[in-house]
Amino acid sequence: MAIEYTILGEIGLVFSRWSGTIDLPLIMAAMETYANDPDRVDHRLELIDARDVEHLEIDVSDLRRILAAETEPEGDLSKRRSSILVGSTLASGLGRQYQGLAGRAGDKISIHREEGPALAALGRGEATLAELLAAWPHPVQMTPVPEPEGHPPGQLSKKTVA
Repeated sequence: MAIEYTILGEIGLVFSRWSGTIDLPLIMAAMETYANDPDRVDHRLELIDARDVEHLEIDVSDLRRILAAETEPEGDLSKRRSSILVGSTLASGLGRQYQGLAGRAGDKISIHREEGPALAALGRGEATLAELLAAWPHPVQMTPVPEPEGHPPGQLSKKTVA
């Protein structure tokens, strides 16, 4: 599955894993899925592990659309903090572009290559994701984000950047 997530409500954290090909329709589907989840956490902490992303079909105009979609329902983004774990220089650069755009809206986003600093940026003391998830009092189940209708799974377009 390209995006899967879990909500650790007791600590107000949405944790998602991204893999394979990621594009705007899939990110928008993930945002809608999070918003409709009964365990949704307002003004949440968000940790995205995108180290297994093989292809990004996203450009700067898509980043603006994502930010607009997040800003509209959330309103004040100043209470939200996000850490994104990346595995490539290109993904890091795209993440930093989004970081700059989102920062203007009050969203606090940090980009990392290591788990410990990504967790620390969210106020967590664990050194690894495994440590965070192992300490959880009940089994953590990841929920897959459904592919958007008419979305060709894994098909690349001319926008592929990584």
